[in-house]
Order: sequence, then C-alpha cells, then structure tokens
Amino acid sequence: MRALILHRPGLPGWLSEMLKYQGPNRLAVQMLAWHETLYYHAIATAVYAEVVGRAVGLQEKELEWLTQGAFFHDCGKISWPSCLTDKKGLDGEDRKLVNAHPIAWEYYLREY
Repeated sequence: MRALILHRPGLPGWLSEMLKYQGPNRLAVQMLAWHETLYYHAIATAVYAEVVGRAVGLQEKELEWLTQGAFFHDCGKISWPSCLTDKKGLDGEDRKLVNAHPIAWEYYLREY
C-alpha cells in the first residue's frame, strides 16, 4: 500500500520525476516509513513552494531546486524516534534530538 503512495495519480509531475531517482526516492521512502505525516507534510510543503515560486516568476530549474528543497526540508527528523512526533511535553533529551534534525538533514542530503 505504501509503495502506491509514491506513484499515485495526481502527484505533480516534478514530484513523480524526482521519486524515480534512486537517492531521493530512497530518502522519500525512509521519510514515509518513519512517519506518514512527515511524508505528507513534505509533499504539501513542496506543492506550496511550487505555487509561490511560479507566482514570483521563477524559472523551471529554480522551481525544481525550490520544490526539492521544500520536500526534503524536514528529512533530518528520520534520525530521531518517530514516537516523539506525537509525544506531548518533550523532556531535555528529547528536545536535543528534535533540535538536531537540521544537522541530520545536512548529512542525509550529502549522502543522497
């Protein structure tokens, strides 16, 4: 079922194309497996970014960079336990993990 989400009809063309590549596809699958809300948030953020980018007149290559960046902006979250997503009131150690996700984001983007 989850694999179907990656290729369902109605995904913007840029997202369907992006998900065909091994590196980003693998990272997108990890995001989906980590927590579905992260994956859907990534899609929504990328779609909104594309709309705004078109509204301000970005060229196609710039739109591609913008939407890919928007899609992967929270990918570092897969470095911490997904149970923290729904946890109310994070303690100090949990907060450190959550706050470190931009560092993990850089690592994942360099790897893929």
